Amino acid sequence: MKTTLLRFAALGIFALAFIGIAFASPLAHSNPNGAIAFAAVMVWASMALLSPARPGFLFAITVPNGLLLDKILNTAVKALARRLLPLSAFSTVYRDVVLSGTDQVQVPFIPLQQAASQNFAYADGYKTGDGVLQTRPIQINRRKYQALGITSYQLARQPILELEEILAAKANQLAEDIIADIFSQVTPANFPNIAYTGNPSGMDSNTLAAINKAVSDLQWPDEGRSLVVNTAVDMYLLEDNSIKNAMAFGDRNPIGEGKIPRILGFDYFKAPVLPNNGVNLTGFAALRYGLLTAFSPIPPTEAVKSVMVDYRQATHEATGLTLEYRLFGSAQGDVETHIIECNYGSGLGDIAQIAPIISQAQ
Repeated sequence: MKTTLLRFAALGIFALAFIGIAFASPLAHSNPNGAIAFAAVMVWASMALLSPARPGFLFAITVPNGLLLDKILNTAVKALARRLLPLSAFSTVYRDVVLSGTDQVQVPFIPLQQAASQNFAYADGYKTGDGVLQTRPIQINRRKYQALGITSYQLARQPILELEEILAAKANQLAEDIIADIFSQVTPANFPNIAYTGNPSGMDSNTLAAINKAVSDLQWPDEGRSLVVNTAVDMYLLEDNSIKNAMAFGDRNPIGEGKIPRILGFDYFKAPVLPNNGVNLTGFAALRYGLLTAFSPIPPTEAVKSVMVDYRQATHEATGLTLEYRLFGSAQGDVETHIIECNYGSGLGDIAQIAPIISQAQ
């Protein structure tokens, strides 16, 4: 309180002094408006210099810690969502609300429709068929997290830590680990319809045309097809002259961005951490209901929160994907720990809706 009163007193003295100097100067006689502007600028400069937030700077802008952390976490959840983009090829439910009384999420499921059409007979009328719209329960039974430990020494010696960049990088790694876990289910044992077997270096637009024919022979609909490949296959496809020449038709993504949004009837996704799965898996063609995935946060109880410094959630607006954040410290270890976490589950859908791509290279 005493410091605040002294600050205001000093500000008043500065203001009176600058006003007196401004109007006593020759400037006041030749340009009264200029004198007033000069006095106003000097008073503003005095207020900035006397600000307790950032002493010694003309611009004293204080951002509340909570808002700053929200910004950091929003950056991290956007990085997570970008990396999890291949999951958009499948039936995936992102819930930004907590499950109550259960760990299950009902995920939409539609099996491939291959039953022959029936002939109408007046004697029998219409026969009841199988339901088209179904759901399957997916358990939220996996918790993956990334941890960042910062010691008091680090904060004292290196106070400007790029927490936003660090947590965004950790969110990228968290997403890659989730992708690898979910796609570990893509094996010939689970999905026996192999789309292509061959050396990855031979992958080109002609190979993709062959994969397109293979899934067409499986009676896949033309709409909703996706292709997920690893980085090696992606590189070979970007080197293909047919794909490079797409730029001539107005698509600059392969050359300008190094991205292939769609190709030969497939929505295209690169998965940098596509697991080998013990069978030299390099990619797979898929329909939406081949894999089912669900996400939902698991917040700490009130008792757990009471011994934490902070807990909050960041939600990706477009999907509802929620990233959880926890902050707690250890007095004994002299370290504070930042945790970002995702809770999810996945399971097999329709085995007819994924066709693996297997490499012959060892």
